[in-house]
Amino acid sequence: MSTASLCKLSGAGLEGGLQGTHCEFNVEMPVREMQPAGGSELSMHIRGPSKAVISSRPIPNGYTVDYFPSEPGEYILTVLCDNDHVPSSPFTVQVKSNPEYKPVGNHLKCSATGPGMKGGIVGKACLFSVDVKDAGQGKLALALTGPSKTELTRSDSSSGYEYQFVPKVAGEYTLKIAFSDKDIPGSPFLIHISETEQELNQQQPSANLNRNQGGAAVQIGVGSGGDPSKCKAYGDGLYKSVALKPTTFYVNCREAGGGGKLHIRMTGPSKTDLVEVEKGSGFQYTTKAPGTYELVLLFNEVHIPGSPFTVIVSEDPNHRGPYSFPNKVKVHGGGLRAGRPSASSTFYVDLADAGAGTLSVEIQGPEEAPIQLGKHDNGQTVVSYVPPVPGEYVIAVKFSNQDISGSPFTVSVQ
Repeated sequence: MSTASLCKLSGAGLEGGLQGTHCEFNVEMPVREMQPAGGSELSMHIRGPSKAVISSRPIPNGYTVDYFPSEPGEYILTVLCDNDHVPSSPFTVQVKSNPEYKPVGNHLKCSATGPGMKGGIVGKACLFSVDVKDAGQGKLALALTGPSKTELTRSDSSSGYEYQFVPKVAGEYTLKIAFSDKDIPGSPFLIHISETEQELNQQQPSANLNRNQGGAAVQIGVGSGGDPSKCKAYGDGLYKSVALKPTTFYVNCREAGGGGKLHIRMTGPSKTDLVEVEKGSGFQYTTKAPGTYELVLLFNEVHIPGSPFTVIVSEDPNHRGPYSFPNKVKVHGGGLRAGRPSASSTFYVDLADAGAGTLSVEIQGPEEAPIQLGKHDNGQTVVSYVPPVPGEYVIAVKFSNQDISGSPFTVSVQ
Protein backbone atom coordinates (compact mmCIF):
# COMPACT_ATOMS: atom_id res chain seq x y z
CA MET A 1 0.00 0.00 0.00
CA SER A 2 1.43 3.38 -1.02
CA THR A 3 2.19 6.11 1.50
CA ALA A 4 -0.10 8.48 -0.39
CA SER A 5 -3.12 6.21 0.09
CA LEU A 6 -2.64 6.38 3.85
CA CYS A 7 -2.76 10.18 4.00
CA LYS A 8 -5.89 11.76 5.45
CA LEU A 9 -7.04 15.24 4.43
CA SER A 10 -9.55 17.50 6.13
CA GLY A 11 -10.55 21.14 6.20
CA ALA A 12 -12.72 23.71 4.45
CA GLY A 13 -9.91 24.63 2.04
CA LEU A 14 -10.49 21.38 0.16
CA GLU A 15 -13.84 22.71 -1.02
CA GLY A 16 -12.93 26.37 -1.61
CA GLY A 17 -13.01 29.70 0.08
CA LEU A 18 -13.25 33.44 -0.37
CA GLN A 19 -11.18 35.60 -2.70
CA GLY A 20 -8.37 37.40 -0.90
CA THR A 21 -8.45 35.18 2.21
CA HIS A 22 -6.32 32.31 3.49
CA CYS A 23 -7.86 28.88 2.76
CA GLU A 24 -6.57 26.02 4.89
CA PHE A 25 -6.69 22.26 5.12
CA ASN A 26 -4.75 19.60 7.02
CA VAL A 27 -2.79 16.65 5.66
CA GLU A 28 -2.27 13.83 8.15
CA MET A 29 0.63 11.65 7.02
CA PRO A 30 1.49 8.10 8.12
CA VAL A 31 3.51 7.68 11.28
CA ARG A 32 7.26 7.55 10.82
CA GLU A 33 7.46 3.78 11.07
CA MET A 34 5.26 3.53 7.98
CA GLN A 35 7.30 5.99 5.97
CA PRO A 36 10.17 5.02 3.66
CA ALA A 37 13.73 5.82 4.72
CA GLY A 38 14.36 9.55 4.73
CA GLY A 39 10.70 10.46 5.24
CA SER A 40 7.89 11.12 2.78
CA GLU A 41 7.68 14.13 0.53
CA LEU A 42 4.49 16.14 0.32
CA SER A 43 4.00 18.33 -2.74
CA MET A 44 1.07 20.43 -3.83
CA HIS A 45 0.18 22.98 -6.43
CA ILE A 46 -2.92 24.87 -7.38
CA ARG A 47 -3.96 26.26 -10.75
CA GLY A 48 -6.80 28.59 -11.61
CA PRO A 49 -7.74 32.17 -12.49
CA SER A 50 -4.82 33.55 -10.44
CA LYS A 51 -1.50 32.41 -9.08
CA ALA A 52 -2.47 31.33 -5.57
CA VAL A 53 0.50 31.45 -3.18
CA ILE A 54 0.61 28.14 -1.32
CA SER A 55 2.55 27.36 1.86
CA SER A 56 2.53 24.91 4.75
CA ARG A 57 3.52 24.60 8.37
CA PRO A 58 4.32 21.42 10.30
CA ILE A 59 1.82 19.94 12.76
CA PRO A 60 1.99 16.62 14.60
CA ASN A 61 1.94 13.83 11.99
CA GLY A 62 1.53 16.15 9.04
CA TYR A 63 1.05 19.68 7.76
CA THR A 64 -1.46 22.49 7.65
CA VAL A 65 -1.59 23.81 4.08
CA ASP A 66 -2.57 27.39 3.28
CA TYR A 67 -3.31 28.93 -0.11
CA PHE A 68 -4.29 32.48 -0.97
CA PRO A 69 -6.38 32.99 -4.16
CA SER A 70 -6.50 36.59 -5.37
CA GLU A 71 -9.21 35.98 -8.00
CA PRO A 72 -12.58 34.17 -7.78
CA GLY A 73 -13.38 31.09 -9.84
CA GLU A 74 -12.61 27.40 -10.11
CA TYR A 75 -9.19 26.09 -9.05
CA ILE A 76 -7.63 22.64 -9.36
CA LEU A 77 -5.73 21.64 -6.21
CA THR A 78 -3.29 18.74 -6.52
CA VAL A 79 -1.77 17.06 -3.45
CA LEU A 80 0.90 14.40 -3.86
CA CYS A 81 2.81 12.26 -1.40
CA ASP A 82 5.96 10.66 -2.79
CA ASN A 83 4.71 11.71 -6.26
CA ASP A 84 1.44 9.77 -5.85
CA HIS A 85 -1.96 11.42 -5.53
CA VAL A 86 -3.46 11.36 -2.06
CA PRO A 87 -7.10 10.14 -1.85
CA SER A 88 -9.50 12.30 -3.95
CA SER A 89 -6.66 14.37 -5.48
CA PRO A 90 -6.91 16.48 -7.58
CA PHE A 91 -9.58 18.55 -5.86
CA THR A 92 -11.84 21.05 -7.59
CA VAL A 93 -12.25 24.06 -5.29
CA GLN A 94 -14.57 27.02 -5.77
CA VAL A 95 -13.39 30.47 -4.71
CA LYS A 96 -16.18 32.99 -4.24
CA SER A 97 -15.91 36.68 -5.09
CA ASN A 98 -15.06 39.03 -2.21
CA PRO A 99 -16.17 42.63 -2.91
CA GLU A 100 -14.13 43.88 0.07
CA TYR A 101 -10.86 42.44 -1.19
CA LYS A 102 -8.34 44.89 -2.59
CA PRO A 103 -5.38 43.20 -4.34
CA VAL A 104 -1.99 44.08 -2.88
CA GLY A 105 1.03 44.38 -5.13
CA ASN A 106 4.62 43.34 -4.46
CA HIS A 107 6.64 46.22 -3.00
CA LEU A 108 9.87 44.26 -3.62
CA LYS A 109 9.33 44.66 -7.36
CA CYS A 110 9.55 48.48 -7.14
CA SER A 111 12.72 50.51 -7.54
CA ALA A 112 13.75 54.17 -7.35
CA THR A 113 16.59 55.59 -9.45
CA GLY A 114 17.88 58.90 -10.74
CA PRO A 115 20.33 61.69 -9.88
CA GLY A 116 17.91 63.18 -7.35
CA MET A 117 18.36 60.09 -5.17
CA LYS A 118 22.07 60.87 -4.74
CA GLY A 119 21.83 64.54 -3.87
CA GLY A 120 21.19 68.00 -5.21
CA ILE A 121 21.72 71.75 -5.01
CA VAL A 122 19.53 74.37 -3.37
CA GLY A 123 17.14 75.95 -5.88
CA LYS A 124 17.68 73.35 -8.61
CA ALA A 125 15.27 70.55 -9.52
CA CYS A 126 16.16 67.07 -8.25
CA LEU A 127 14.85 64.33 -10.54
CA PHE A 128 14.18 60.66 -9.91
CA SER A 129 11.88 57.91 -11.14
CA VAL A 130 9.96 55.08 -9.48
CA ASP A 131 9.51 51.85 -11.47
CA VAL A 132 6.32 49.94 -10.58
CA LYS A 133 5.62 48.12 -13.85
CA ASP A 134 6.21 44.63 -12.37
CA ALA A 135 4.72 45.31 -8.93
CA GLY A 136 1.07 44.55 -9.68
CA GLN A 137 -1.81 46.50 -8.21
CA GLY A 138 -1.19 48.77 -5.25
CA LYS A 139 -0.93 52.33 -4.00
CA LEU A 140 2.35 54.24 -4.29
CA ALA A 141 2.98 56.77 -1.52
CA LEU A 142 5.92 59.18 -1.14
CA ALA A 143 6.88 61.46 1.74
CA LEU A 144 9.79 63.92 1.64
CA THR A 145 10.91 65.54 4.90
CA GLY A 146 13.85 67.78 5.70
CA PRO A 147 15.02 71.25 6.76
CA SER A 148 12.32 72.91 4.63
CA LYS A 149 8.91 71.97 3.31
CA THR A 150 9.44 70.75 -0.24
CA GLU A 151 6.75 69.79 -2.74
CA LEU A 152 7.00 66.69 -4.91
CA THR A 153 5.58 66.89 -8.45
CA ARG A 154 4.75 63.79 -10.49
CA SER A 155 4.32 62.82 -14.12
CA ASP A 156 3.59 59.45 -15.75
CA SER A 157 6.24 57.33 -17.47
CA SER A 158 6.26 54.02 -19.34
CA SER A 159 7.47 52.13 -16.26
CA GLY A 160 5.82 54.16 -13.50
CA TYR A 161 6.32 57.76 -12.49
CA GLU A 162 8.82 60.60 -12.79
CA TYR A 163 9.26 62.91 -9.77
CA GLN A 164 11.03 66.15 -9.07
CA PHE A 165 11.46 68.53 -6.16
CA VAL A 166 13.24 71.84 -5.67
CA PRO A 167 14.89 72.12 -2.22
CA LYS A 168 14.99 75.59 -0.68
CA VAL A 169 17.41 74.85 2.18
CA ALA A 170 20.60 72.76 2.35
CA GLY A 171 20.80 69.72 4.60
CA GLU A 172 19.74 66.08 4.86
CA TYR A 173 16.32 65.12 3.47
CA THR A 174 14.56 61.81 4.04
CA LEU A 175 12.50 60.30 1.21
CA LYS A 176 10.15 57.50 2.17
CA ILE A 177 8.65 55.47 -0.70
CA ALA A 178 6.02 52.82 0.04
CA PHE A 179 3.96 50.55 -2.21
CA SER A 180 0.87 48.91 -0.74
CA ASP A 181 1.89 50.34 2.66
CA LYS A 182 5.32 48.63 2.58
CA ASP A 183 8.68 50.32 2.04
CA ILE A 184 10.25 49.57 -1.34
CA PRO A 185 13.85 48.28 -1.33
CA GLY A 186 16.20 50.93 0.08
CA SER A 187 13.47 53.11 1.59
CA PRO A 188 13.72 55.41 3.44
CA PHE A 189 16.45 57.18 1.43
CA LEU A 190 18.72 59.93 2.74
CA ILE A 191 19.37 62.73 0.23
CA HIS A 192 22.05 65.38 0.85
CA ILE A 193 21.32 68.85 -0.50
CA SER A 194 24.27 71.26 -0.83
CA GLU A 195 24.49 75.03 -1.29
CA THR A 196 26.79 74.82 -4.34
CA GLU A 197 27.80 72.29 -6.97
CA GLN A 198 31.36 72.35 -5.66
CA GLU A 199 30.18 71.42 -2.18
CA LEU A 200 28.02 68.63 -3.59
CA ASN A 201 30.95 67.15 -5.50
CA GLN A 202 33.05 67.09 -2.33
CA GLN A 203 30.43 65.17 -0.41
CA GLN A 204 30.20 61.41 -0.33
CA PRO A 205 26.60 60.14 -0.57
CA SER A 206 25.02 59.26 2.75
CA ALA A 207 23.90 55.69 3.18
CA ASN A 208 20.24 54.74 3.39
CA LEU A 209 18.62 53.88 6.65
CA ASN A 210 18.45 50.14 6.26
CA ARG A 211 17.35 47.00 8.03
CA ASN A 212 18.64 43.47 7.91
CA GLN A 213 17.47 40.14 9.25
CA GLY A 214 18.38 39.67 12.89
CA GLY A 215 19.43 43.27 13.28
CA ALA A 216 19.38 46.80 11.94
CA ALA A 217 21.74 49.54 10.85
CA VAL A 218 21.60 53.30 10.48
CA GLN A 219 24.31 55.48 8.94
CA ILE A 220 24.19 59.26 9.38
CA GLY A 221 26.36 62.03 7.92
CA VAL A 222 29.26 62.32 5.52
CA GLY A 223 32.98 63.00 5.67
CA SER A 224 35.89 61.35 7.44
CA GLY A 225 37.15 63.87 9.99
CA GLY A 226 36.57 64.18 13.70
CA ASP A 227 37.59 62.42 16.91
CA PRO A 228 35.49 59.33 17.86
CA SER A 229 36.62 59.60 21.51
CA LYS A 230 34.69 62.88 21.81
CA CYS A 231 31.33 61.23 21.02
CA LYS A 232 29.02 60.46 23.93
CA ALA A 233 26.12 57.97 24.07
CA TYR A 234 23.49 58.02 26.79
CA GLY A 235 20.02 56.69 27.61
CA ASP A 236 18.55 53.49 29.12
CA GLY A 237 18.24 52.04 25.61
CA LEU A 238 21.99 51.39 25.64
CA TYR A 239 21.56 48.73 28.30
CA LYS A 240 17.98 47.48 28.62
CA SER A 241 14.68 47.20 26.78
CA VAL A 242 11.42 45.25 26.63
CA ALA A 243 10.51 43.11 23.62
CA LEU A 244 8.00 44.76 21.25
CA LYS A 245 8.41 48.14 23.03
CA PRO A 246 10.07 51.12 21.26
CA THR A 247 13.24 52.13 23.15
CA THR A 248 15.30 55.30 22.69
CA PHE A 249 18.95 56.24 23.15
CA TYR A 250 21.02 59.29 22.16
CA VAL A 251 24.42 59.93 20.59
CA ASN A 252 26.11 63.34 20.81
CA CYS A 253 28.98 63.85 18.34
CA ARG A 254 28.97 67.63 18.28
CA GLU A 255 32.28 67.85 20.13
CA ALA A 256 33.98 65.36 17.79
CA GLY A 257 34.62 68.13 15.26
CA GLY A 258 35.69 67.94 11.66
CA GLY A 259 32.59 66.22 10.33
CA GLY A 260 32.26 62.47 10.23
CA LYS A 261 30.03 59.48 9.74
CA LEU A 262 28.08 57.78 12.52
CA HIS A 263 27.17 54.15 11.97
CA ILE A 264 24.83 52.27 14.31
CA ARG A 265 24.25 48.53 14.15
CA MET A 266 22.16 46.28 16.39
CA THR A 267 22.09 42.49 16.26
CA GLY A 268 20.52 39.80 18.40
CA PRO A 269 17.96 36.99 18.58
CA SER A 270 15.34 38.74 16.42
CA LYS A 271 14.85 41.26 13.67
CA THR A 272 15.16 44.82 14.98
CA ASP A 273 13.59 47.98 13.59
CA LEU A 274 15.96 50.93 14.08
CA VAL A 275 15.06 54.50 13.12
CA GLU A 276 16.31 58.03 13.65
CA VAL A 277 13.81 60.01 15.76
CA GLU A 278 15.82 63.18 16.39
CA LYS A 279 18.03 64.38 13.55
CA GLY A 280 21.56 63.09 14.02
CA SER A 281 21.24 62.40 17.77
CA GLY A 282 18.13 60.43 18.82
CA PHE A 283 17.54 56.82 17.78
CA GLN A 284 14.81 54.32 18.54
CA TYR A 285 14.71 50.54 18.15
CA THR A 286 12.08 47.85 18.61
CA THR A 287 13.10 44.22 19.12
CA LYS A 288 10.77 41.33 18.30
CA ALA A 289 11.87 38.92 21.01
CA PRO A 290 13.68 38.87 24.38
CA GLY A 291 17.36 38.03 24.73
CA THR A 292 20.83 39.59 24.66
CA TYR A 293 21.58 42.06 21.86
CA GLU A 294 24.73 43.90 20.79
CA LEU A 295 24.53 47.62 19.98
CA VAL A 296 27.53 48.93 18.02
CA LEU A 297 28.18 52.68 17.67
CA LEU A 298 30.94 53.63 15.23
CA PHE A 299 32.19 57.10 14.31
CA ASN A 300 34.25 56.98 11.12
CA GLU A 301 34.45 53.19 11.55
CA VAL A 302 35.91 53.50 15.09
CA HIS A 303 34.01 52.52 18.26
CA ILE A 304 32.93 55.46 20.40
CA PRO A 305 33.47 55.18 24.18
CA GLY A 306 31.46 52.28 25.63
CA SER A 307 30.79 50.58 22.29
CA PRO A 308 29.80 47.85 21.77
CA PHE A 309 26.97 47.97 24.32
CA THR A 310 25.22 44.86 25.63
CA VAL A 311 21.45 45.33 25.72
CA ILE A 312 19.33 42.97 27.81
CA VAL A 313 15.82 42.70 26.38
CA SER A 314 13.22 41.27 28.75
CA GLU A 315 9.81 39.78 27.97
CA ASP A 316 6.76 41.96 27.56
CA PRO A 317 4.40 40.93 30.41
CA ASN A 318 1.39 41.87 28.27
CA HIS A 319 2.45 39.71 25.33
CA ARG A 320 0.42 36.52 25.02
CA GLY A 321 1.85 33.45 23.39
CA PRO A 322 5.39 32.32 22.51
CA TYR A 323 7.89 34.45 20.63
CA SER A 324 9.13 33.82 17.12
CA PHE A 325 12.81 33.84 16.09
CA PRO A 326 13.05 34.02 12.27
CA ASN A 327 16.79 34.70 12.42
CA LYS A 328 17.29 31.27 14.02
CA VAL A 329 15.84 29.43 11.03
CA LYS A 330 18.66 27.61 9.25
CA VAL A 331 18.69 26.61 5.58
CA HIS A 332 21.15 24.68 3.47
CA GLY A 333 21.27 22.82 0.20
CA GLY A 334 22.21 23.24 -3.44
CA GLY A 335 18.67 24.23 -4.37
CA LEU A 336 19.34 27.69 -2.92
CA ARG A 337 22.20 28.33 -5.34
CA ALA A 338 21.54 26.79 -8.74
CA GLY A 339 19.35 24.41 -10.70
CA ARG A 340 18.61 22.83 -14.05
CA PRO A 341 15.44 23.07 -16.13
CA SER A 342 12.91 20.26 -15.48
CA ALA A 343 15.15 18.78 -12.77
CA SER A 344 14.32 18.67 -9.07
CA SER A 345 16.27 21.04 -6.81
CA THR A 346 16.25 20.57 -3.04
CA PHE A 347 17.13 22.47 0.13
CA TYR A 348 16.47 21.94 3.82
CA VAL A 349 14.92 24.15 6.50
CA ASP A 350 15.76 23.66 10.19
CA LEU A 351 13.14 25.15 12.56
CA ALA A 352 14.48 23.57 15.75
CA ASP A 353 15.41 26.88 17.39
CA ALA A 354 12.90 29.16 15.67
CA GLY A 355 10.14 29.11 18.28
CA ALA A 356 6.49 29.39 17.33
CA GLY A 357 5.52 30.47 13.85
CA THR A 358 4.56 29.52 10.32
CA LEU A 359 7.00 28.56 7.56
CA SER A 360 6.21 29.72 4.03
CA VAL A 361 8.11 29.25 0.80
CA GLU A 362 7.37 31.14 -2.41
CA ILE A 363 9.17 30.91 -5.74
CA GLN A 364 8.94 33.51 -8.48
CA GLY A 365 10.47 33.06 -11.89
CA PRO A 366 9.86 32.89 -15.64
CA GLU A 367 7.27 30.15 -15.06
CA GLU A 368 5.63 28.61 -12.01
CA ALA A 369 7.80 26.04 -10.21
CA PRO A 370 5.72 23.56 -8.14
CA ILE A 371 6.96 23.30 -4.55
CA GLN A 372 7.26 20.02 -2.66
CA LEU A 373 7.46 19.96 1.13
CA GLY A 374 8.40 16.92 3.13
CA LYS A 375 9.61 15.78 6.53
CA HIS A 376 13.05 14.33 7.03
CA ASP A 377 13.88 11.86 9.79
CA ASN A 378 16.12 14.47 11.42
CA GLY A 379 13.12 16.79 11.90
CA GLN A 380 14.03 19.23 9.15
CA THR A 381 11.64 20.28 6.40
CA VAL A 382 12.66 19.20 2.91
CA VAL A 383 11.79 21.69 0.15
CA SER A 384 11.96 20.52 -3.46
CA TYR A 385 10.96 22.35 -6.60
CA VAL A 386 11.19 21.80 -10.34
CA PRO A 387 11.96 24.93 -12.41
CA PRO A 388 10.38 24.25 -15.82
CA VAL A 389 12.51 26.62 -17.91
CA PRO A 390 15.91 28.35 -17.68
CA GLY A 391 16.18 31.76 -16.04
CA GLU A 392 16.49 33.49 -12.70
CA TYR A 393 14.24 32.33 -9.87
CA VAL A 394 13.74 34.11 -6.55
CA ILE A 395 12.99 31.98 -3.48
CA ALA A 396 11.44 33.74 -0.48
CA VAL A 397 11.64 31.76 2.75
CA LYS A 398 9.70 33.34 5.59
CA PHE A 399 8.92 32.45 9.18
CA SER A 400 6.05 34.27 10.87
CA ASN A 401 5.82 36.54 7.81
CA GLN A 402 9.45 37.65 8.16
CA ASP A 403 12.27 36.82 5.77
CA ILE A 404 14.80 34.49 7.32
CA SER A 405 18.49 35.33 7.13
CA GLY A 406 19.57 35.49 3.49
CA SER A 407 16.05 35.51 2.06
CA PRO A 408 15.10 36.09 -0.70
CA PHE A 409 17.56 33.77 -2.46
CA THR A 410 18.34 34.18 -6.16
CA VAL A 411 18.84 30.93 -8.05
CA SER A 412 20.21 30.67 -11.58
CA VAL A 413 18.67 27.85 -13.61
CA GLN A 414 20.66 26.91 -16.72
